[in-house]
Amino acid sequence: MNNQNGVILMDEKVKVFIESQIHAGVFPGAVVYVKKDNTVLLHEAYGKALNTKDDKRDMNKDTLFDIASLTKVVITTIILKLISENKFSLHSTVAELLPAVTDESIGTISLQQLLTHSSGLLDWYPFYSSSEDFYNQLVKIVSTNEKTEGVRYSDLNYMLLAEIVKESTKRSLQEALNQYIRIPLNAKTMSYGPVVSNNVAATEFGNRIEQNMCKERNVSFSGWRDINLPICGQVNDGNAYYYFKGVSGHAGLFADAEDLSKIGEVYTNLGKLDGKEYISQSIVEQAIAKQIGTRGLGWELSDIYPTGCGHTGFTGTSLWIDPVRRLTVVVLTNRLHTDSPQNINAFRRKLHEMIDAAV
Repeated sequence: MNNQNGVILMDEKVKVFIESQIHAGVFPGAVVYVKKDNTVLLHEAYGKALNTKDDKRDMNKDTLFDIASLTKVVITTIILKLISENKFSLHSTVAELLPAVTDESIGTISLQQLLTHSSGLLDWYPFYSSSEDFYNQLVKIVSTNEKTEGVRYSDLNYMLLAEIVKESTKRSLQEALNQYIRIPLNAKTMSYGPVVSNNVAATEFGNRIEQNMCKERNVSFSGWRDINLPICGQVNDGNAYYYFKGVSGHAGLFADAEDLSKIGEVYTNLGKLDGKEYISQSIVEQAIAKQIGTRGLGWELSDIYPTGCGHTGFTGTSLWIDPVRRLTVVVLTNRLHTDSPQNINAFRRKLHEMIDAAV
């Protein structure tokens, strides 16, 4: 359904569906951005960006979101750009790229294993529970937690990839982001926090979820943010906020929907930027294809996405791309900004199917 009537119908269906989710308390607000070829088919805001008893702010099309794990897709894009520049290869190991890593069980992990979440590293650990150096903590974690075979999605993979970006470019993560993403893609809103703005979507009331995760692991930490106040303009993720001071490889970035779509378009254009090769087409094609399990290089191929591949973020964000149709879909919600945050994968799946049928 490529005609104008089809687009209008999609717009109305999406509006009705999202407003029903807002009414049901699934999330207070959302922004949806759909682009096919070079045409924006839908870009709308719904509901509230901030929704407390004392303060309410409308969601706008250009509202900034804590994009959470969509940060990983941005870091992936920088890594693939560096591979295209022959800085290293998918077969390069952590030990070759990070001289500070001397532990063999970490050092033998390849770049490909980090990107596909097949390194075997623990899925999550609260580094902020200790003031120890990152690498020292990592060695302890590996020595006390057996590495697994196959795919295990892990924030630790992208903490290491961030260190590789910094070591390889001799720049901070924000400087590397500027050089490889913000400037060439003209993604002006994409930045690490804190964000000082009245146009930013709120997330959780304190780190309630991570407090429970720490309790379950018998890990103590006393520096929590106030659970009665919404997090707004600071990164929600505990490791990113408390340990990495807002700047990390697994989470931390803020952006609006349009700028996130520009990341997707690098892949739907098979690595081309303004008609010229930005990232090697062959590495882009590997990134968006299954490598192991449901994982590409930084991307996931699962039933949340009717075609192509995508990635989600814990705060309620997602990016879906279909290079065959040159389709980019950004869905940003503030699903943590409720009293009882819930899993929204069923919502994502249904919304994607709705858009898929219309385009």
